[in-house]
Amino acid sequence: MSNCKLSIQSISKQYKNNKSVALDAVSVDVQAGEFLAILGPSGCGKTTLLNLIGGLDRYTSGDLQINGNYTGIKISAGDALLLKSWDYVTIQQASDESWDYAKYQPYAENLIAKIKELCPGAEIVIQQTWAYNAADRRLNKESEWGFEQAEMHERARASYKKLQEATGFRVIPTGDAVAIARAKSNGSAELEPVNPGPDTIHLCKKGEYLQACVWFGFMYGKNPEEITYVPEELTEEEAKFYRTCAKEALTNGFW
Repeated sequence: MSNCKLSIQSISKQYKNNKSVALDAVSVDVQAGEFLAILGPSGCGKTTLLNLIGGLDRYTSGDLQINGNYTGIKISAGDALLLKSWDYVTIQQASDESWDYAKYQPYAENLIAKIKELCPGAEIVIQQTWAYNAADRRLNKESEWGFEQAEMHERARASYKKLQEATGFRVIPTGDAVAIARAKSNGSAELEPVNPGPDTIHLCKKGEYLQACVWFGFMYGKNPEEITYVPEELTEEEAKFYRTCAKEALTNGFW
């Protein structure tokens, strides 16, 4: 939220020496002018949480924002895989190389082998990335890529399909949902920042909502049109449109 001064998002703290868990996926938002009291029995993690907020200790996983600024830690992918017993691990290609399957291997095979070694019980899922904002300088026939937005989507889609066929993994069709929203709105769907500047890659809040609807439908096996939550950045009509696009992407039969 815009007035949120402190945002704790699924923060966990585990001590490596004795493998004890001091905090397990704690989440809370504190708004401007709001007071928060932390209560609980001895040993429940009150002091640990305050130390993490004050920067006196480092959390194991999750995110912590102060005045909108992330204080996130960086750990290796291997360490992240060992943090807990994951149900799912998602993989994707670097988006600027997503359209060229020649750049998927042998890296995908090596990554998948490591995930299976460290997280044998997790389902590996492929996240399909989306084509960039049409304003990206690389998306024109005279650029180094030599194609436009629609062709980037089709090339990336074909590459992810090859990866799916090689692995047998399920695919989260986020890229399809973005392409469907663009097509249904004749390009007017506000999936990216209106004035993207140098960032022509990421989605805006509306695009993030579309992506979340796809993930919800995929992970829980439910119809995204059942979602009732509407972020403050979207109107009811816009949210309904994006939920419909998410459903179509999940049921198009391509994957």
